[in-house]
Amino acid sequence: MRIAEVLRRNGADVLVVRDANEVLEKFRDAYVSHALSADEKTGVIFLGGVEDKRQSALAEYHVIVLRAEDIMEDVLSAYAHARARSNHVFATSSPSKTADIEGKLVFGMHGPRRVTVIIEVGE
Repeated sequence: MRIAEVLRRNGADVLVVRDANEVLEKFRDAYVSHALSADEKTGVIFLGGVEDKRQSALAEYHVIVLRAEDIMEDVLSAYAHARARSNHVFATSSPSKTADIEGKLVFGMHGPRRVTVIIEVGE
C-alpha cells in the first residue's frame, strides 16, 4: 500500500488492520479521530470538524483511523471526497515539526509530537 510508505517517510507510524476497533484500546493516551479521506500519492489526510481540528492540534499524540475505501488517487479527489462529508475540512500528513534558524528540528511545536495512522482495510 503506497500511502503507508509515504506516511512513514513523513514521520507517522502506520498500522494496516482489518478492524481498527481491535487495536484502538492500545491508544488510550492519544487523541483519536477518523479521517474523511486521504491522497494515496502524498499522504495528505483530510479530517473534518472544528472540534477535531482543535483537539488534534492540542494533542501530544494523535491517532487517525483511515478506511481504505477513503483513499483516493490524487489530492483533488481526496479533498472533494472530504468536502462532500464535512463543511470544515483540514489536512495533515505527519507529526508537527519545525526548525530553528540553525536547522535544529523540533517536534510538537504547532501540533502533535507523534502521529499514528491506522489504515482499516476491512475484510
